[in-house]
Amino acid sequence: MEAFAALGGSLNPVFATPDSLCRECVFELVAEQAYQEHHPGQVRSVIEADEINKEHIWISRRWLTDWKREIPRMHQKGKPVDPNPSEGDFGADVACPHGQLQPDTKRRILISYRVSNILVSFRV
Repeated sequence: MEAFAALGGSLNPVFATPDSLCRECVFELVAEQAYQEHHPGQVRSVIEADEINKEHIWISRRWLTDWKREIPRMHQKGKPVDPNPSEGDFGADVACPHGQLQPDTKRRILISYRVSNILVSFRV
């Protein structure tokens, strides 16, 4: 360290031990790595289970399309789950401002209850 200082270098602050690591940054990094490991398998599970049967539910087409990407655009780095498909702009793709089914069929898509249950299980 003294030789480094003699050459005009300095390290401020000095981070000399693993205890110096920021817990929040480490948590964010671990959460992101876990998300990237699990998400592709989750997408495969949904695709395999996506048979339309007698029981079905509407979901935002934009949400589902984005969610199927390897890393969705909607994903917030460091968050273990993605935004809820029933809230905000995604919710408006299914329900109109009056709380009824959105008449614009391009904004919504049918999925089976089985797929819906799988998606809900990923939000735990």
